Amino acid sequence: MGNKAPRRVGDSRRENVDREACEEPEISAALVRHGYTADNLPTGTVVAVASLEECWEVSRCIRGDVVLEKDGGNAMREDPVSKKEQAFGWYDDGRYAGN
Repeated sequence: MGNKAPRRVGDSRRENVDREACEEPEISAALVRHGYTADNLPTGTVVAVASLEECWEVSRCIRGDVVLEKDGGNAMREDPVSKKEQAFGWYDDGRYAGN
């Protein structure tokens, strides 16, 4: 799949901390475990380096569960996206998730 060089993942917008997201129970608990709050959360920094191996399109099944597909829906990822993973991601229809 194209260029497999590592990519930096982060947010360069220092002033745009999503305080509402920081108050979500799963996210708040993760921040607290590492000594962070919305007020001292480091922003404008690289938070990960990754190599994109696969790209999946996000959709929802009839029950509302997140489904990851590729090849126009001809292939589906077998392991479901957990509720905890959903709490940390943006899994709206038409978005993409990497692997």
